[in-house]
Amino acid sequence: MNNRNCILALAVLAALLSLAGCPAGQGGKSATAVDSHDEHDHAAHAEAEPVEDEHDHAAHAESVPAEDEHDHAAHAEDGAPPDEHAGHDDHAGHDDGPAMIELDAQQIRELGIASAPAGAGSLGRDLELTGEVGINEDSVTHVIPRVSGIVRKVHYVLGDNVRQGAVMLELDSTELAEHKSAYLAVLSQLELLEETAKREQMLVEKGISAEQDYLEAKQAVDEKRIEKRGIEQTLHALGVSDEQIAGIIANPEASLTGFTVYAPASGEIIEKHVTAGEMVGTEEPVFTIGNLNSLWVRLNVYPEDMADVREGLEVLVDPGHGIPSETGYIDYIEPIVGEATRTAVARVVLERASEAFRPGLFVTGHVEIGGDTVDIVVPRDAVIELDEDKLVFVRHGESFEPRVVSIGRTTASGTEIVNGLSAGEEIVVEGAFQLKAELLKGSFDPHAGHAH
Repeated sequence: MNNRNCILALAVLAALLSLAGCPAGQGGKSATAVDSHDEHDHAAHAEAEPVEDEHDHAAHAESVPAEDEHDHAAHAEDGAPPDEHAGHDDHAGHDDGPAMIELDAQQIRELGIASAPAGAGSLGRDLELTGEVGINEDSVTHVIPRVSGIVRKVHYVLGDNVRQGAVMLELDSTELAEHKSAYLAVLSQLELLEETAKREQMLVEKGISAEQDYLEAKQAVDEKRIEKRGIEQTLHALGVSDEQIAGIIANPEASLTGFTVYAPASGEIIEKHVTAGEMVGTEEPVFTIGNLNSLWVRLNVYPEDMADVREGLEVLVDPGHGIPSETGYIDYIEPIVGEATRTAVARVVLERASEAFRPGLFVTGHVEIGGDTVDIVVPRDAVIELDEDKLVFVRHGESFEPRVVSIGRTTASGTEIVNGLSAGEEIVVEGAFQLKAELLKGSFDPHAGHAH
């Protein structure tokens, strides 16, 4: 290589170093490096530089998104406030506050709603007595025919409701026919004796007949009248009314065997022991009519509880099986302890509110005895059940909030609230079940507005 070419190469190298930002003070060293490589093909070196530059830019381009993503994640972790609603729907379907039932003053009156402040009260010990529901024996009527005969027609079946005075049974009775025949015979004989007595009286007045004959004829009339009254009383005792007796006289040719059994009381037919065509007598009932609106509950009282159980105590009678409980009062305690059970029987008269409450059910009677003060006591009917929750309705003017509560002891008179209600809050004490019906008309989440 000649000197001219070397000078030209050094000038080009110096220009390249200047573009690369190399310090001027390193020019000598750079020149030395070039000199050590002056045997290489500078054209090949110039072609290699663009490839290296392209690689560097691609790597840089790929690294930027990763770095950017990392920076955003780090920014989120560093505590910057994220969008609390982004990608979440945790509160969908929940109200911001508790559900409310809105009523106006007229609706409140129509539903019979009354309220009072919740507060402390006395709640006694709950004594449980087992027992059984039975028919109120004071409201049961046995229907027994007063004459024997063959059943011609039966008008009612088991389970029917019957009103007092309704025709229940028609019989053909030869016994009744005999009494009616005797009555017609007495009437005929009495008529003849009365005619004889009148004639004797006329003859005595004319001096044709002796007065003794008239007196004998008059005595015969009195005796026959006594016999007539006796047969009428017999017919009355058999259930034949005055109108029916008059019918015998007015229509003596009618059948004398027909006998009608009327309902002696109103109620439900709870027993039936008669069919058409059979012979019935005067000893066994053919129907039993019961007024099941009133029932007797017989509760067993053990000796250790006899001192606490007395007449007049309120009893909550629970039949279980999903049947609503009902309340009654002890009206009688039997004075004799049973030899087999070693218990006395306390009788509760129960006015039945539900047809599901039937004679024969085994029940548990809850009697409140003793007493101590608890922080919050509400009337038992103020607490209602909805699914698995216990609710009370807290009143806010004309708005009613269904509030989930936890309960403690429950007696016939009240329920202890252990959580969910504060003393002084106004709650519904009458009409809670009506409000429950209003609540069920719409969808309701009992936990809406509460933290979970």
